[in-house]
Amino acid sequence: MSDIQTWKTQTQSADAAARQAIATAAIAGDMAKVSAITAALKPLSSVLDSLITARRDWQQQINALDALTKAEQTKEPQTRLRITINWRTAGHDRPEMFIDEPQAATSLVRFIQTLIEVLGSDVLPRIQAIRVLKNALVSQTPLRDFMNPKQGEAYSHHRIGSTGWFVNTNTSTEHKAEQINEIKALLGLPPSSVHVEILKKQTVKS
Repeated sequence: MSDIQTWKTQTQSADAAARQAIATAAIAGDMAKVSAITAALKPLSSVLDSLITARRDWQQQINALDALTKAEQTKEPQTRLRITINWRTAGHDRPEMFIDEPQAATSLVRFIQTLIEVLGSDVLPRIQAIRVLKNALVSQTPLRDFMNPKQGEAYSHHRIGSTGWFVNTNTSTEHKAEQINEIKALLGLPPSSVHVEILKKQTVKS
């Protein structure tokens, strides 16, 4: 039972007992006792209301402080992706390539764009097999396929160059790294041809 419910129950019991005592005193003709009990009973409800209000205000402050404290304690460092592509290992006579954008989402987009440039546009329908929740990783109709039913709008997504396709980027940096490895496996690229690292974001000094 909560504190508030306990207070209400105790107040109701005290009220009932007081009213019974008032009736008994009145029957006995003890009007002084009737007046004393009535005077003590009268402010009880308003005191209870004030107590409940104060208890709720206190709890709201505790909750707000707790949320801020936990957010600070559990705050994860901002991260980015660094992707290394060894094209010769992948069977293509191209120099090694490094993708290291400030945002993990931008690195994922650039990685997919690079695959399209080297391997062809049929990469896109193939990687539709990779899922983000219930949806495909890439889509030509993001407002339909990436829709968040609770918010009534599409999840975060990025255009893939001028292909007319979009990639769902509403995932963590860790999940994006997993998706890159999934793409590598799905396209049959050698395991050592693509290496992805999760790094802390660089801070810009003023």
